[in-house]
Amino acid sequence: MSSRWRAGLPPALRREDPATLLGLLAIVELADGISQANLQRKVLINQSRLSKLLSKLIKADLLDETSDYYDRRTQLLRSTESGTGLLRFLESGPSLSDIELLAAGNVELLP
Repeated sequence: MSSRWRAGLPPALRREDPATLLGLLAIVELADGISQANLQRKVLINQSRLSKLLSKLIKADLLDETSDYYDRRTQLLRSTESGTGLLRFLESGPSLSDIELLAAGNVELLP
């Protein structure tokens, strides 16, 4: 992917594989509450790598982790408003000016 695409990402995620990030965000968005184990089965990324990526996405406020109502031992991943907005933005093929505005913090991403 191009460096323009990466400019729209939080700094901690800019070195990550864009296809992997888009895939993770899309699956979590569609599932609206998926455990890390189920997500790992869908994306075929080893557990260690997935855990590190998810930590970065949570710290960047793109994903949220909450306890499952029925089984408190299970943590469910959900997309935040920022995560949904970033996913829609990246899927739309943003222009260079859009990315520059986003990187400067002059634009709020809407879900």
